[in-house]
Amino acid sequence: SRYYVGMSASQHDFEVLSDLYDAEMAYMSFTLDKLFASLRRDGRFDNTLIIVTSDHGEQLGDHDHLGHSFALYNTTVQVPLIMRLPMNKEGGRVDDRMGQLVDLFPTILEATGVSYDESVVQGLNLLGDTRDWSRAAVFSEYYYPSQALAMYADEDPELVADGLQQYQRRLRAVEANGKRLIWSSTGDHELYDTAS
Repeated sequence: SRYYVGMSASQHDFEVLSDLYDAEMAYMSFTLDKLFASLRRDGRFDNTLIIVTSDHGEQLGDHDHLGHSFALYNTTVQVPLIMRLPMNKEGGRVDDRMGQLVDLFPTILEATGVSYDESVVQGLNLLGDTRDWSRAAVFSEYYYPSQALAMYADEDPELVADGLQQYQRRLRAVEANGKRLIWSSTGDHELYDTAS
Protein backbone atom coordinates (compact mmCIF):
# COMPACT_ATOMS: atom_id res chain seq x y z
CA SER A 1 0.00 0.00 0.00
CA ARG A 2 2.84 2.40 0.70
CA TYR A 3 4.03 2.05 -2.89
CA TYR A 4 0.81 3.71 -4.05
CA VAL A 5 1.47 6.82 -1.99
CA GLY A 6 5.00 7.44 -3.17
CA MET A 7 7.27 4.97 -1.38
CA SER A 8 9.84 3.89 -3.93
CA ALA A 9 10.68 0.32 -4.83
CA SER A 10 14.08 -0.76 -6.06
CA GLN A 11 14.82 -2.91 -9.10
CA HIS A 12 15.67 -5.68 -6.64
CA ASP A 13 12.20 -5.34 -5.05
CA PHE A 14 10.57 -5.84 -8.45
CA GLU A 15 12.83 -8.81 -9.21
CA VAL A 16 11.82 -10.44 -5.92
CA LEU A 17 8.13 -9.86 -6.65
CA SER A 18 8.58 -11.30 -10.14
CA ASP A 19 10.36 -14.35 -8.70
CA LEU A 20 7.54 -14.85 -6.18
CA TYR A 21 4.97 -14.65 -8.96
CA ASP A 22 6.98 -17.18 -11.00
CA ALA A 23 7.00 -19.44 -7.93
CA GLU A 24 3.19 -19.19 -7.72
CA MET A 25 2.95 -20.24 -11.37
CA ALA A 26 5.37 -23.14 -10.78
CA TYR A 27 3.30 -24.29 -7.81
CA MET A 28 0.12 -24.10 -9.88
CA SER A 29 1.78 -26.15 -12.61
CA PHE A 30 2.90 -28.73 -10.03
CA THR A 31 -0.61 -28.91 -8.56
CA LEU A 32 -2.26 -29.30 -11.98
CA ASP A 33 0.21 -32.05 -12.86
CA LYS A 34 -0.82 -33.94 -9.71
CA LEU A 35 -4.52 -33.49 -10.59
CA PHE A 36 -4.00 -34.69 -14.17
CA ALA A 37 -1.99 -37.69 -12.95
CA SER A 38 -4.83 -38.62 -10.63
CA LEU A 39 -7.37 -38.32 -13.45
CA ARG A 40 -5.17 -40.53 -15.65
CA ARG A 41 -4.77 -43.17 -12.92
CA ASP A 42 -8.49 -43.63 -12.47
CA GLY A 43 -9.28 -43.41 -16.20
CA ARG A 44 -11.19 -40.12 -16.18
CA PHE A 45 -8.63 -37.92 -17.96
CA ASP A 46 -9.78 -38.65 -21.53
CA ASN A 47 -13.43 -37.95 -20.66
CA THR A 48 -12.80 -34.76 -18.72
CA LEU A 49 -13.19 -31.18 -19.89
CA ILE A 50 -10.25 -29.22 -18.51
CA ILE A 51 -10.18 -25.44 -18.48
CA VAL A 52 -7.30 -23.45 -17.04
CA THR A 53 -7.71 -19.69 -16.73
CA SER A 54 -7.45 -16.86 -14.23
CA ASP A 55 -9.67 -14.08 -12.93
CA HIS A 56 -6.88 -11.51 -13.28
CA GLY A 57 -3.24 -10.98 -14.04
CA GLU A 58 -0.72 -9.20 -11.88
CA GLN A 59 1.07 -5.87 -12.17
CA LEU A 60 4.69 -5.89 -11.12
CA GLY A 61 5.47 -2.21 -11.54
CA ASP A 62 3.69 -1.92 -14.89
CA HIS A 63 2.11 1.52 -15.25
CA ASP A 64 3.41 2.24 -11.73
CA HIS A 65 1.05 -0.33 -10.23
CA LEU A 66 1.53 -3.36 -8.01
CA GLY A 67 -0.86 -6.24 -7.55
CA HIS A 68 -4.18 -6.32 -9.35
CA SER A 69 -6.03 -3.37 -7.88
CA PHE A 70 -6.86 0.07 -9.23
CA ALA A 71 -6.35 -0.58 -12.95
CA LEU A 72 -7.60 -2.21 -16.16
CA TYR A 73 -4.33 -2.51 -18.05
CA ASN A 74 -3.72 -5.62 -20.15
CA THR A 75 -1.33 -6.89 -17.46
CA THR A 76 -4.39 -7.51 -15.29
CA VAL A 77 -7.16 -8.25 -17.80
CA GLN A 78 -5.43 -10.42 -20.40
CA VAL A 79 -5.36 -13.88 -18.88
CA PRO A 80 -4.56 -17.32 -20.28
CA LEU A 81 -7.37 -19.59 -21.35
CA ILE A 82 -6.38 -23.18 -22.02
CA MET A 83 -9.01 -25.80 -22.79
CA ARG A 84 -8.59 -29.51 -23.27
CA LEU A 85 -11.72 -31.11 -24.62
CA PRO A 86 -12.61 -34.72 -23.84
CA MET A 87 -10.64 -37.16 -26.00
CA ASN A 88 -8.34 -34.21 -26.83
CA LYS A 89 -10.71 -33.16 -29.60
CA GLU A 90 -9.22 -30.21 -31.54
CA GLY A 91 -5.93 -30.68 -29.66
CA GLY A 92 -3.27 -28.12 -30.45
CA ARG A 93 -5.59 -25.55 -32.02
CA VAL A 94 -4.71 -21.95 -31.19
CA ASP A 95 -7.44 -19.36 -31.48
CA ASP A 96 -6.58 -15.67 -31.37
CA ARG A 97 -10.13 -14.31 -31.32
CA MET A 98 -10.99 -12.07 -28.40
CA GLY A 99 -12.89 -13.80 -25.63
CA GLN A 100 -14.17 -12.92 -22.20
CA LEU A 101 -14.63 -14.96 -19.05
CA VAL A 102 -18.39 -14.63 -19.53
CA ASP A 103 -17.92 -16.90 -22.56
CA LEU A 104 -16.93 -19.85 -20.39
CA PHE A 105 -20.50 -20.71 -19.34
CA PRO A 106 -21.93 -21.28 -22.84
CA THR A 107 -18.66 -22.93 -23.90
CA ILE A 108 -18.85 -25.43 -21.03
CA LEU A 109 -22.51 -26.14 -21.80
CA GLU A 110 -21.64 -26.79 -25.44
CA ALA A 111 -18.62 -28.97 -24.63
CA THR A 112 -20.63 -31.10 -22.21
CA GLY A 113 -23.62 -31.47 -24.51
CA VAL A 114 -26.03 -29.51 -22.33
CA SER A 115 -28.64 -27.70 -24.39
CA TYR A 116 -29.36 -24.10 -23.59
CA ASP A 117 -31.34 -21.17 -24.92
CA GLU A 118 -28.82 -18.77 -26.48
CA SER A 119 -31.13 -15.85 -25.83
CA VAL A 120 -30.83 -16.20 -22.04
CA VAL A 121 -27.10 -16.98 -21.80
CA GLN A 122 -24.58 -14.18 -21.76
CA GLY A 123 -21.35 -14.75 -23.61
CA LEU A 124 -20.45 -16.63 -26.75
CA ASN A 125 -19.65 -20.29 -27.26
CA LEU A 126 -15.89 -20.30 -27.87
CA LEU A 127 -16.17 -23.70 -29.54
CA GLY A 128 -18.54 -22.41 -32.22
CA ASP A 129 -17.65 -22.29 -35.86
CA THR A 130 -15.13 -19.50 -36.40
CA ARG A 131 -17.28 -18.13 -39.23
CA ASP A 132 -20.25 -17.79 -36.86
CA TRP A 133 -18.35 -16.54 -33.85
CA SER A 134 -16.86 -13.13 -33.76
CA ARG A 135 -16.76 -10.25 -31.37
CA ALA A 136 -16.01 -6.71 -32.37
CA ALA A 137 -14.84 -5.69 -28.90
CA VAL A 138 -14.17 -6.92 -25.39
CA PHE A 139 -15.13 -5.07 -22.24
CA SER A 140 -13.84 -4.99 -18.69
CA GLU A 141 -14.84 -3.07 -15.63
CA TYR A 142 -13.31 -2.23 -12.27
CA TYR A 143 -16.04 -1.07 -9.98
CA TYR A 144 -15.21 1.35 -7.18
CA PRO A 145 -12.34 -0.35 -5.28
CA SER A 146 -13.96 -0.33 -1.84
CA GLN A 147 -12.56 -3.75 -0.90
CA ALA A 148 -8.95 -2.81 -1.69
CA LEU A 149 -9.30 0.60 -0.05
CA ALA A 150 -10.82 -0.99 3.07
CA MET A 151 -7.89 -3.41 3.27
CA TYR A 152 -5.41 -0.53 3.11
CA ALA A 153 -7.45 1.53 5.59
CA ASP A 154 -7.23 -1.31 8.12
CA GLU A 155 -3.46 -1.30 7.63
CA ASP A 156 -3.09 2.48 7.88
CA PRO A 157 -6.26 4.64 8.14
CA GLU A 158 -4.45 7.85 7.16
CA LEU A 159 -3.20 6.21 3.99
CA VAL A 160 -6.63 6.11 2.35
CA ALA A 161 -7.52 9.59 3.51
CA ASP A 162 -4.21 11.13 2.45
CA GLY A 163 -2.79 9.18 -0.42
CA LEU A 164 -5.20 6.92 -2.21
CA GLN A 165 -7.86 9.43 -3.33
CA GLN A 166 -6.73 9.13 -6.93
CA TYR A 167 -7.75 5.43 -6.89
CA GLN A 168 -11.26 6.11 -5.61
CA ARG A 169 -12.70 5.79 -9.07
CA ARG A 170 -14.63 3.49 -11.33
CA LEU A 171 -12.93 2.18 -14.48
CA ARG A 172 -14.29 0.71 -17.70
CA ALA A 173 -12.32 -0.47 -20.70
CA VAL A 174 -13.09 -1.48 -24.25
CA GLU A 175 -10.67 -3.09 -26.68
CA ALA A 176 -11.33 -3.22 -30.41
CA ASN A 177 -9.40 -2.90 -33.66
CA GLY A 178 -6.02 -2.87 -31.93
CA LYS A 179 -6.95 -0.06 -29.56
CA ARG A 180 -7.76 -0.08 -25.85
CA LEU A 181 -9.67 2.77 -24.21
CA ILE A 182 -9.72 2.96 -20.42
CA TRP A 183 -12.45 5.28 -19.16
CA SER A 184 -12.22 6.66 -15.64
CA SER A 185 -14.98 8.25 -13.56
CA THR A 186 -12.44 10.93 -12.62
CA GLY A 187 -12.01 11.96 -16.26
CA ASP A 188 -8.46 10.60 -16.57
CA HIS A 189 -9.08 8.49 -19.68
CA GLU A 190 -6.32 6.56 -21.46
CA LEU A 191 -6.04 5.29 -25.04
CA TYR A 192 -3.52 2.66 -26.12
CA ASP A 193 -2.45 1.16 -29.41
CA THR A 194 -2.24 -2.48 -28.30
CA ALA A 195 -0.37 -3.53 -31.43
CA SER A 196 2.60 -1.36 -30.47
